Amino acid sequence: MRRGRIHPMLKRYFCIINESRARYSVGLEIKYINKKINDLTRSLQTYGVQPTIALGESSTSRTERVQQLRRSYPHVAEDDIISLDEDVKAVVDHLSDKKCLVILDDIWEGEVWDRLSPGFPNTKTAVGSKILLITLKREVAFYVDQQCFLHELRLLTEEESWELCQKKACPRGEEFSLSTEMMVLGKDMVKHCGGLPLAIVVLGGVLATKRTLSEWEKVCRNVDYLRKGKGQRGVPVTSILELSYHDLPYHLKACFLCLSDLPEDEGIRPIKLIQRWMAEGFLSLPVQARVGDETMLDVGMSYLDELHQRCMIQVGQLTKYSGRVKFYRLHDLVRDLCLLKAQEENFVKVVLMGEDSATATSSSSSSTTIRRLGVYWRANQTVGDSKRRGHVNPLGIDETCNLHHVRSCQFYSFGNKLEDCDWQHVKSIFKGFKLLTFLDLEKTKFSGSKRKKLPKAIGNLIHLRYLSIRGSDINGLPSSIGNLGFLETLNLHVRFPVTIPNVLWRLQELRHLYLPPFGAERPWPFKVKLRLDGLSNLETLQNFNTHTCDVSSFSTLTNLRKLGIFVCSPKDLAVILKSPSLSTSNRLLRYSSFEIIGSYQTREEQSILKQVLGYRHLHKLVLYGSLTELPLPDAFSPNLTHLNLFADGLKEDPMPTLEKLPNLRRLNVRWGEWKKMVCSAGGFPQLISLELWHIYDVEEWRVERGAMPSLLDLRIMGCKKLKEIPDGLRFVTTLRGLVIFDASQELKDRLREGGEDFSKVQHVQSIIVD
Repeated sequence: MRRGRIHPMLKRYFCIINESRARYSVGLEIKYINKKINDLTRSLQTYGVQPTIALGESSTSRTERVQQLRRSYPHVAEDDIISLDEDVKAVVDHLSDKKCLVILDDIWEGEVWDRLSPGFPNTKTAVGSKILLITLKREVAFYVDQQCFLHELRLLTEEESWELCQKKACPRGEEFSLSTEMMVLGKDMVKHCGGLPLAIVVLGGVLATKRTLSEWEKVCRNVDYLRKGKGQRGVPVTSILELSYHDLPYHLKACFLCLSDLPEDEGIRPIKLIQRWMAEGFLSLPVQARVGDETMLDVGMSYLDELHQRCMIQVGQLTKYSGRVKFYRLHDLVRDLCLLKAQEENFVKVVLMGEDSATATSSSSSSTTIRRLGVYWRANQTVGDSKRRGHVNPLGIDETCNLHHVRSCQFYSFGNKLEDCDWQHVKSIFKGFKLLTFLDLEKTKFSGSKRKKLPKAIGNLIHLRYLSIRGSDINGLPSSIGNLGFLETLNLHVRFPVTIPNVLWRLQELRHLYLPPFGAERPWPFKVKLRLDGLSNLETLQNFNTHTCDVSSFSTLTNLRKLGIFVCSPKDLAVILKSPSLSTSNRLLRYSSFEIIGSYQTREEQSILKQVLGYRHLHKLVLYGSLTELPLPDAFSPNLTHLNLFADGLKEDPMPTLEKLPNLRRLNVRWGEWKKMVCSAGGFPQLISLELWHIYDVEEWRVERGAMPSLLDLRIMGCKKLKEIPDGLRFVTTLRGLVIFDASQELKDRLREGGEDFSKVQHVQSIIVD
């Protein structure tokens, strides 16, 4: 490629990347909203009932989602009236002449109903609307309406309780069976759980770690002690939870208490939590692992697995494509236990920054021994909400800045933005907390258009091991960040331009580095590329961009386990492939993601590309540029799960090659010049998502019966010559979502209800044609 053309081409592809990402995000949101609308429409409109109000979380995103849902019904008023700060009279008028189902979730106190009740009509003016109120307290239900219909969840029978306990105590796949004596003890303990599922699974989690009769007898004695100590027939669920906490090994107790500063219903990202444990010194490698390839992340994952096995944390959500845990959650009662134990241990202080902070209460009994600080920036905090949660502190951030012994500080902004005066308070942390090891400013936003730079004083936090500005409005780091010689994790994943001084190479202890995902709207502000040479301990490197980072530094990164890299030219790719981390003899690298831009047409360039495709650790690949042909299926990594193929030179159908990739779960094909496309029977055995973008020449697509047996989502955009949907889609019974944008009018007509192609996709839950 001529030197004069490299910059225009880079600019073109950066624009393509940004457009693709933006459209993909918008499309996902549209698909999500449409799926919810379809599900609710089918189940509710049958009975003439529509959802109007959904209360629980008070976040802006949830409000917007409800507003989107309301607008989907043609008979709903134009004005949105679901926010508490809107006209109560409008709410009354709306509910007075329409039959609605109102769901109020997570109502803890009668005071909350007192604030909501003016918005609901009384029985004399209502037209048959119903209110479903969900609460853990009977007295709240009767406070709302003494004549209410009360539905209480059924408790488990003794047989059901023992069956559930066995599933937790003896998971499938483990070579362990209960003796007769253990079964007698187990059934006796389960009786005291009162049929409560949470108490039973927590007890089962405790028993799952015991393998001998004597250990079971000890647990039984503890349960019996709790029962007699409470003077009750059964054992309260809180006592079972406390038993589970006390049964935790010493090293897990501190790890568990780290969750005490989390807001209610907050997701727990596994990697972030483990990196916090690392920063606070709660993790240590076993002696035998120090000569192998086990890392602190591996140790942390084993800790998380044990906490999950003991039912101290719950799986909140799995990733769609890999099935790994995306985040964990705390059950409300487990969270209450965590807060209680944190208070007893003076483990953490949670400070509220906001309008009503003076009314809040403390989560710890003393400020003089607190070493961990959680800062909630929650504007318009209500008194009732603060009291119910019972874990915020009236101290302002000014007073806490005198706590020189604080080791950990985490900010939660809840979408609220900081004013200039608030940022001055935040900046004082860098001067006052000299012993800080963990600092998380994730998603910190600022009012107006102002963006902030971290102060130079951050260089004084020489003990810092974790620093994150992920998703924040912070736009720059000072050069003093090079003084943080103990820093292990640095997360700079922000959406907007950020100034990074060329001093990262000095952070010799760095293990995990997340660089910003630079694109066309994020120009690199320096003539000299970022140096990373000497970071021999680095295990995670995300968003390494050859346009902004010194490629020669890559050869010194010999300890990588996870790599995300953006390559701008075949020349850069050739240099990177010579590094020790990517050699075939290296067994340390476990996961790599490549985004490759450029023209790969010559024999030498094709050879370089083929080398990347064959890496066994390659899991995600994005190809942008000119590509005349694909290699044979055997040339691809068997571990490839994500493939974005944006190649404008392909003239032959790529499906016969790609459908043979055994673990491919997500495929996005863009451009191309073929007219016919075929997906064979048995092809794409693991594919979950298929996207076809701007394949302008394709006229016919055939899907054989048995192809894509796991497909969930299908998106077709800009394929204007495609005449009809393949008949074989009627056999893809797993398909749940179909999105078609910018299609021919003929195809749109065929897909309408009653059209020629509608029968092929009538089993799909969500269909969007635009």
